Amino acid sequence: MSTSLSMAGNISGSLGLERGIAATQSASMRSWLVLAAIAIFTLFVRFPELGNPAPDFDEQLYFLAGDRMWSGDIPFVDIWDRKPVGLFLIYAAIRLLGGDGILQYQLVAALFAIATGWLVYCITLRFASWKGALAAALIYVLYLRALNSNVGQTETFLMLFCVGTMLLAVKSLETDDNGLIKRYAMAAMFIMGLALQVKYTVLPQCVFFGLFFLWRIGTRTSFASALLKNAPAFVALGLLPTLIVAGYYLAIGHFEDFYYANFTSIFDRGKLSGNILKYCIVRSTIMLLPLSILALSAWLERNRQAISITAFAAISIWALACLSGIIMTGSIYIHYCVPLVPALAILTGAFVDKSKLRLIAPMVLAIYVLSLTDYTKSFAKNDRDIASMETMTAAMLPHVQKGCIYIYDGPTMLYTMTGSCLPTKRPYPDHLNNLQEKHSMGLDQAAEVRRVLTTRPVAIVTADRRVVPHLSREPKALVDAALARDYHFVTRQFYDRRFISVYLRNDLLPPARTR
Repeated sequence: MSTSLSMAGNISGSLGLERGIAATQSASMRSWLVLAAIAIFTLFVRFPELGNPAPDFDEQLYFLAGDRMWSGDIPFVDIWDRKPVGLFLIYAAIRLLGGDGILQYQLVAALFAIATGWLVYCITLRFASWKGALAAALIYVLYLRALNSNVGQTETFLMLFCVGTMLLAVKSLETDDNGLIKRYAMAAMFIMGLALQVKYTVLPQCVFFGLFFLWRIGTRTSFASALLKNAPAFVALGLLPTLIVAGYYLAIGHFEDFYYANFTSIFDRGKLSGNILKYCIVRSTIMLLPLSILALSAWLERNRQAISITAFAAISIWALACLSGIIMTGSIYIHYCVPLVPALAILTGAFVDKSKLRLIAPMVLAIYVLSLTDYTKSFAKNDRDIASMETMTAAMLPHVQKGCIYIYDGPTMLYTMTGSCLPTKRPYPDHLNNLQEKHSMGLDQAAEVRRVLTTRPVAIVTADRRVVPHLSREPKALVDAALARDYHFVTRQFYDRRFISVYLRNDLLPPARTR
């Protein structure tokens, strides 16, 4: 009898072990399938722009800066922008992949989006089934397109750091091990320190995560004790990457250039025009309103037994910190709103998982976003832009050995595609033609344009209409006068909803051969 009971126990134990192994294998297989779904959807959403050398404005400068760093150019010294050096280092690292770098940076940006989507999935899985968590991840990827970050915009890279830190915060709520919580906290502070070197507008998020982990440690001891013992280490870890960069510029004698570009110039910048600001706010609101409604509904539909209210509240406060980062500069562009999306997507994933809208809401949201972003029309635009860039490059390429081209207004990527030298340390057209930037460049716009024109660029690129709120009058007058006096028209190409014109210096091509 005892032998029979022993055998029955062994069989029961074996069956339990087999079920456990099967469950683990099933969960592992599901994770791989979910990751594959996120990857496929990301490539689908980004596919129209793949291979386009100039799909958006800002990333053309980041690519140029990263590329030029391999030739010895130093950000803020030889090529100017106010983004932190970490962003340029990302683009410089991508150039190690070879090729012309264009498809490479776009695929790396897609990998960042996939990884961030996976982290969104992992966080949402705490509050929802895998279906709701997958919906949250796909919503995040979709909204990168909706908010003008569907290729290589800063936020595409930035959010991997921020969402990864949020995952550490959530994981800290799942343990009572004070040592483990402190390790999570230290890792979080360093990660957000790295994020600061991608974009400084994550500062409110840094403050939020610092306070969150001080509170979390304080629940095990006391907040006053946690503050005294841990706050200095938190601050030091968060500032370490920036201090290392500052130390480098101090060592090479260009700390003033670094400090002005990173911390001062933004306050000298003019306010965004009322019409442009209004458009960005209205467009962002149209895109984010349905997602925000679904996210807020999560608080009404939440299952108190299945959801950690503390974690839910932390994610909601995180969203407010992200909102603070959006408005801190006073200028709101559409892509600035991307940091809001992960928190809203996580809350939405929890909501659709526990409501009758599980399938309907994400599908309607996807159709809504894709229709507003003209997804199907993007293929034709992409082909047209590629052809235009190639034509303009071909017009200037035979002459770049005789001097630099000068892009007064047009795609910055033409510097890279032609292999031209840079006629100015401020090659981004906005910096010298935008009235909003007039007092934030550390130099006189008109004087710099006048200096560039005295170098007699082999070609000048202009546009038929501006994209900046207001053009600076004197630089425009100087360029117009130079074109009338010393240059002749070569080609005019339609690119990104406006016509870009290329002019060659008169001595390079007889006027009779102009097109």
